[in-house]
Amino acid sequence: MPCNYGWIGIAAWWCQLDSNVLAAWVQAIGSVGAIVAAVGIYYRQKVNEENERLANNRKVVMSAAANLESALSYQSVVLDFAPAGDGVIGHPITDLKDAVSFLQLQPRTKEAIREAVEKAHYFSMELCEQMAKLSVQAAAYDRLIEQNARIGNNRTPDEFFKGVTATRLALSAVLDETRKMLQAYLPK
Repeated sequence: MPCNYGWIGIAAWWCQLDSNVLAAWVQAIGSVGAIVAAVGIYYRQKVNEENERLANNRKVVMSAAANLESALSYQSVVLDFAPAGDGVIGHPITDLKDAVSFLQLQPRTKEAIREAVEKAHYFSMELCEQMAKLSVQAAAYDRLIEQNARIGNNRTPDEFFKGVTATRLALSAVLDETRKMLQAYLPK
């Protein structure tokens, strides 16, 4: 008497089927398996693509952060030693509001970038674009400062910085915007 439960029962039932029915069952099970595999592969690919996108975003932000770190550090040095119209950067700044306000932005922004890069695992494309834009603007500001210092005939630091005020204000606005965007990625 055949066993009618468990795996043994299924095997006994399977053995009693004729070849046409067996072929239909094998085809049905194979079709279901193929559908399940296709859906599983699709979702696995989506996860892999998302992970790759996040990794690329992280690389963009880390690269922009490194460039920005170096640009801001360079600007700190340049702004600390202003030109005096002799084509040389190397004169101390005294009581200059523009330079001081810009220098005060730097540590907060650099710290926010560093903390976000170290602790966040996800960066939006919008933040990546903002970081890249900030990095490019910081580099342009470096060149403008250096150009004004070397070829300008500014007699005082105040005259020198009047020439770069518009660029400094634009860069400060981007720094502030980036810092606000970074806040969302910092631990609460």
